[in-house]
Amino acid sequence: MKSLLRRFVIWAFANPISRRIINLELYNFFENVKVKTDKKDISFFGFGDVPVWRAKTLFTKEPETIDWINTFPEGSVFWDIGANVGSYSVYAASRDKGLKVLAFEPSAANYFLLNRNIFLNRMDDAISAYAVAFNDQDSLGFFHMNSDLPGGAMNLFSEEAVQETKIGLDMIQMNCKQAMVSYSIDSFVELYKPPFPNYIKIDVDNIEDKIVKGGLKTIRNPKVKSVLIELDDNDVEYGKKVLQMMKKAGFHNYEKKHSPMFENSKFSSFYNYIFYRK
Repeated sequence: MKSLLRRFVIWAFANPISRRIINLELYNFFENVKVKTDKKDISFFGFGDVPVWRAKTLFTKEPETIDWINTFPEGSVFWDIGANVGSYSVYAASRDKGLKVLAFEPSAANYFLLNRNIFLNRMDDAISAYAVAFNDQDSLGFFHMNSDLPGGAMNLFSEEAVQETKIGLDMIQMNCKQAMVSYSIDSFVELYKPPFPNYIKIDVDNIEDKIVKGGLKTIRNPKVKSVLIELDDNDVEYGKKVLQMMKKAGFHNYEKKHSPMFENSKFSSFYNYIFYRK
């Protein structure tokens, strides 16, 4: 029986017509989550509980990020570093302001969903997605993940093997890894001449300092108007290091905010720091 089933599966995926039917059924099995905005409805592929949750909490998980995006003037370029499934990239592109979005997401599962959400909303002219990691240097390394489930976070890029890492008050086990190429922001700009960022969001885990260090030349450029970085206030020395680097880059003013939903949670010390020039 198993042999017969195995032969059927091989035949089905080898046959172009049946393969297309299977692919369509896979997409139809998961409902898209529609989110109303003041401009237009946007959709997210509901491929699992976490992506559905991210879609449903678009306006409540990080209201400060939504408010920040709403301030972007017409024709701005937004770099979303750590885009995950693309919630904020898609929202930014929905603003009808002619924004250009570059979304960076190393996780294979999240990168698939990021692109799926771009296609669902017909935003492939507005959003360019790249499966690369940012770091303080160009290197080959590994994207270490607690889980490869869609929508997952708590991940870490490193040139060396990592078994666990501290995020907030918890030690997070790295259960799987994915080979990945990294660039410094400055090197990426110099090599590829992408649309230059006016606004940069850095939402990663544990290497914000390396990303800022590797992007100081770019961040110092007056074309960069504002930068949002998620930091953990429990890690005081680490936060000071990032704040010092941002001051050197010309960003002396900042505000820090997080959603009320995190006030009594284990993530209560995590804030989005929004940096502005003088």
